[in-house]
Amino acid sequence: MSKGRESNANSRDPEGESGRGARSGDGAAENLAAPSSSSSFWLLMILLVVAAVVLYTVQRNRPSQTPKFVGKPLPPLTVASWANTEKPLAPADLRGRVVFVDFWTSTCGPCLAHTQDLVAYHRRFRDQGVLMISFTPEPGGPGTRPQNYIETVDGFDWPSAFGAHMVLEMMGIYATPTYILYDKAGNSIWGGHSLEGLDDATIAALAK
Repeated sequence: MSKGRESNANSRDPEGESGRGARSGDGAAENLAAPSSSSSFWLLMILLVVAAVVLYTVQRNRPSQTPKFVGKPLPPLTVASWANTEKPLAPADLRGRVVFVDFWTSTCGPCLAHTQDLVAYHRRFRDQGVLMISFTPEPGGPGTRPQNYIETVDGFDWPSAFGAHMVLEMMGIYATPTYILYDKAGNSIWGGHSLEGLDDATIAALAK
C-alpha cells in the first residue's frame, strides 16, 4: 500500500511540477509583455507631444491674413467727396509712402468696433510717415451718417473718402471691414478683415 501511494504520488508530481512550471512560464510571459505595453504608451505620448509642437509652430508661422490681398495696386482716388483733408488726395500724395487703407461703412458693426484701434494705429504711426485713408461707398457731407460718425469719434482725423463705389469695385472689395497695407513702392504687402499683424507689417514696411 505504501508503495502504491508513493507510485501514485510520483505519477502526480510531474504533472504538478509541469502545471506550476506552465503557470510560472505564463507569469513570466505576462511580466515580459508588461514593459512592452508601457513602452508603447510612452512612445505614443512622445509622438503626440511632437505632433502638438509641430502644429503649434505651423500655426504660429502662418500668415495672419489671407494672401489674396497681397499684390494689389494702390487704390484709385476717384470718389464723390472727402473729409479731413484740405484738398482731394492725388496719386502723388501716396507715392513713396507707406499707405494703410481702410474700407468701411457706417452700418458695419465690426467696422465701428475697430474704430478705436484705428485711432490708436493712426496716432502711433502718422508721425513716422504712414498715410492712412478710409473709403466708404456711402455718400458724405453734412448730416449724412458716415460724416456724423466721423465727427463724433475723437481722433478720427485721417483722410476719408465718400461715394467710393468705383474704388471698391475696382479693388474687388466685397466685404467690410477690409484693410490693406502698401509699402513705399506701392505694393500691397498685408491685408485682411481684421487688424491682426498690422503693427508688425507696418514696422517692417517702414524699415525698408
